[in-house]
Amino acid sequence: MNHFVLGANKDRGDAMRLCFCVIIFGLSALADVITVGAPADSINGDPFAVPLPRFAGTRYQQAYAAADFPGAMAITSIGFFNHSPFEGPLPVATYQISFSTVTPSIDTLSNTNFDSNLGTDNTLFASADLSGPAPPQLVFAGGPFDYNPANGNLLMDIHISNEMAGGGAFYDARSGTATGIFSRYQNFSAGTQGFGLVTQFTFDPVPEPSTIVLLLGGLGGLALACRLRRGF
Repeated sequence: MNHFVLGANKDRGDAMRLCFCVIIFGLSALADVITVGAPADSINGDPFAVPLPRFAGTRYQQAYAAADFPGAMAITSIGFFNHSPFEGPLPVATYQISFSTVTPSIDTLSNTNFDSNLGTDNTLFASADLSGPAPPQLVFAGGPFDYNPANGNLLMDIHISNEMAGGGAFYDARSGTATGIFSRYQNFSAGTQGFGLVTQFTFDPVPEPSTIVLLLGGLGGLALACRLRRGF
């Protein structure tokens, strides 16, 4: 009797370990990273190298083509790279970053009516008070923002407020060479189509419904196998 119970417990333990491995394998497929716009061919000061308060721009938008992204995802952080000799300080100000899905072409948005560019799902992603030296990679973690490129292009919208001091941080960019990849819209300076910051996105892929069905079927099969083994 005792031997039978121990064997059944061992079988259940083996099944549980197998289930655990399946879950870990599924989780290991998450947290992917892509960089849009690399390699950079220039550096841009907007929106992180701004002059003294009251004279700086306060709105920056960057539209990314849906083709830049591999599939549906939950964006959890974005980052910008500083590989330039201009390593001045970040501005002392508050940066609020939002994302939305937009249907117009990334090269046709308004450079003056920024609110008209926003998609209906516009959502605050992250808010940060910046100051201090410009880091080699400036990262904003937040969200997640659920984005599906099948529904349109991705628009990043940055509001800058509470400016206390200007900055001189220049980050990797494309200047006039990124048409079809991304375009910027701002009240800092000129330059829209084909201009913008090289951007790293960290995200969790959103499984296709068929993948979820297969995973649930596999877990159901494991549960059934465990019950059958307990019956012997």
